[in-house]
Amino acid sequence: MMKNYFILILLFILTSKLLICETPFRLARLGTDFNGVIEANGRILAYGNYGVITFSDDLGETWKQINLGDFNHILKIVKDEQNNLYALAPKTIFLSKDNGNSCTQKTIFTDEDMLDFAIKDSTIYFITQNSIGSIDNEFKTEPQTFITFDEFSILSKCEVLDRYLFVVESNYYIYRIDINSKEIDTIDVHSKLNFSSYFRDIGNIKRRGNELYVLIKSSLSTVFWLEYKQKRHLIAKSTDFGDNWEVVTTDLPITLDFLINEDTISTLAPIFLQSYFGLSFVKIKGNEFVEFIQDTTAGIYLSYYEIAGLTPSFLNNYSITGITQVQESRNVIVAVGNNKTIFVSKNNGVNWEMKSFFRPIVEGNFPFYGYGLRQYGKDTIIVATNFSPNLFRSTDGGATFLPILNRTLNLIMNNLKAVLVPIFLSDGTIALVGLKPFTIEKTIYYQSDTIISIFSSNVFNSFSKVEIPLGKRIFNVDSVLSVIINTYVLRNKKLFLIELLLFHSFKDTTYPIKFLCLFNNKVELLDTIPLYKYYNTFADDNGLLLIYKGTLFSSADYGKTIIKLTDLPTINTENIWYKILGVEGSKIFINEYSKNHSRLLIFNLKTNIFDSLNLMTSSSSYYMQNLNDTILFIGDSGIYVFPDIMNDFSFEFYPFNELIPGSKNMTKITKFVETEKGNYIVSLMTFLQRFDYNDYHQINIGKVEFSEPSLVVEPEVEKPLDYLYASLPFPNPAKDWLNIKVFWDSQNLNQNVSLKIFDIFGRKYNIPLELSDTGQNSALIKINTASLSLGTYYLCINYGNRNIVIPLVILK
Repeated sequence: MMKNYFILILLFILTSKLLICETPFRLARLGTDFNGVIEANGRILAYGNYGVITFSDDLGETWKQINLGDFNHILKIVKDEQNNLYALAPKTIFLSKDNGNSCTQKTIFTDEDMLDFAIKDSTIYFITQNSIGSIDNEFKTEPQTFITFDEFSILSKCEVLDRYLFVVESNYYIYRIDINSKEIDTIDVHSKLNFSSYFRDIGNIKRRGNELYVLIKSSLSTVFWLEYKQKRHLIAKSTDFGDNWEVVTTDLPITLDFLINEDTISTLAPIFLQSYFGLSFVKIKGNEFVEFIQDTTAGIYLSYYEIAGLTPSFLNNYSITGITQVQESRNVIVAVGNNKTIFVSKNNGVNWEMKSFFRPIVEGNFPFYGYGLRQYGKDTIIVATNFSPNLFRSTDGGATFLPILNRTLNLIMNNLKAVLVPIFLSDGTIALVGLKPFTIEKTIYYQSDTIISIFSSNVFNSFSKVEIPLGKRIFNVDSVLSVIINTYVLRNKKLFLIELLLFHSFKDTTYPIKFLCLFNNKVELLDTIPLYKYYNTFADDNGLLLIYKGTLFSSADYGKTIIKLTDLPTINTENIWYKILGVEGSKIFINEYSKNHSRLLIFNLKTNIFDSLNLMTSSSSYYMQNLNDTILFIGDSGIYVFPDIMNDFSFEFYPFNELIPGSKNMTKITKFVETEKGNYIVSLMTFLQRFDYNDYHQINIGKVEFSEPSLVVEPEVEKPLDYLYASLPFPNPAKDWLNIKVFWDSQNLNQNVSLKIFDIFGRKYNIPLELSDTGQNSALIKINTASLSLGTYYLCINYGNRNIVIPLVILK
């Protein structure tokens, strides 16, 4: 009993610490999936996840980007009659009165995330999954509940027209709500028009003047076809506030947005063209194509897997999510989509220019070696991966990215079918290095002993290709196969090392031998150094560090002369592995790990003394980064931050779900790159899918920022402060019942108080709460905790403009 009590108290302390601690930096992500695009007062704004807004003031010619916070997925931007801009995030509404140059933000405290919003006169109406709320458009009052639906309702989209608010429910019905009377009518467009059952989900709702349009998606929209076979969406229109409907077209190619021009509907849709996507701008009147403009030159290259017919599912999710026509110049149309896609047409849809597309993918079961990241100067960022398209470049600081498309280069790499590892040298040379494959029976690919490289010093405007057969050079016989283990860039020497295992065949026996291959910036092999017995290697400008059977060695000439430094403080070396993380000052940092254990070994070269520190999780992927004299150790689940590791081993641990809010659980920081003194960008890796015995990961880039976004906070409103105070809960820990005494300054606490209980993961619990008056301005809250399991919980009390959060411990 006492043991359980102690564990719960410890859990509570740790949880409270995590809730209030601040992270050492925040990330402003560059890549995003755009959710839409809007033109406002001559400015084009493409908005998407992770707080990204990419905008242009010159009709889409050049672009800039701001970030409103990594957790603020921008779902929608609308403009009111005064040309003010409002942006919706799941928990926040942003207001800009200067065309987006500065913002005021209002946090909306709701049980569920906001999904959509619309503006009528001076009121903003926002929807969650089963409720509608409202707030004035200047944020001078607190948000109010407009209508609450039952828990089975699933609201998704809304639009306002005249005095009605139209809300899509269950992606099938439309609620028509009279804003003045709150009277609700249910509209079933499907039964009114009696069209095919293939058309079911309402994907969009828009207004144009006094007309209301809905896009109803085809359930057969799963595969791209050149002629859009079985890919027709339906658009219906109502001119009498939803009483009657007519079909505008059933021939709209797959899309999530469309343009409305008089009686013509138009959209931009991708076409799958064997190894890349082309574009088609389609204008439709009724069920007839008015214009069908296909532009294959704006193709988005994907990969050779498409040609082979082996298509991982993550490659087929490409779509256009927003399209708008610029009022200043009616010939300019801008379309956006996922994968940071921006297309611009300046001749009313005849031709399209791809301004941005960014989706670097890493192939292989050792993804950390499969990509490179580098920034040149202030604005140029290069991302190189081992998966086509291999290279992405930004020349505007990350506002837009484009794949470096050289058809000759792409053809060579596709024919190689080799996994190419990118290497960046200090002189600007980029090399893609791999092992040339060979085939057995034309179906099974193996990595041979021949190194192949494609390299360039001008970002692949021109390039060279070399092949180096290692087996014959080293043994004068053919080897069986080889595997690249790691690569090291010696930045001050303009050289790089490749560490690989070469499987040598001798007298019907295969022997694995580790080699270091030293190359210059022309990818000329300068030397090969065999490491017959050294299991773990680390290289930098000063030489090599090596570990073999619990002993640390060093070499100043990269393996030709090796000296012993010390024995590692380990008793059993059979079930323990090592990874040398790096050198900082006079200290060498080593990760010692086993199946259930991991610790940091720190060897002082001056005193020949080891220090050690246990790490929370066992991992072979820890790596080390110096961030403005603060040492970071990055693992699979988070980052250890050592402010002064040279003198003090105290640290803070930050899980990735705190540093990368709003991300999937399988997103982690995998690389830091210093751009200028004190400025950094990082790569974020997200697992996508396992396909054909290989893992695939997607890369995003984030700028490291040491302060919050500079936004104007919500305006101060002159209003009285509601007084609310609560005593500590008793008994605490509790079993079946728990009591809390509250005090306030009003006679109507029963009507205005809100009581909710959450666990430490944010899950809400619906349990009985009793409120009994015990005095003129006080009450006793009695909580039935019999249904709660053992653990730590939080009681949230809201009254007027006051909120109190009280921790509870339930002990069974």
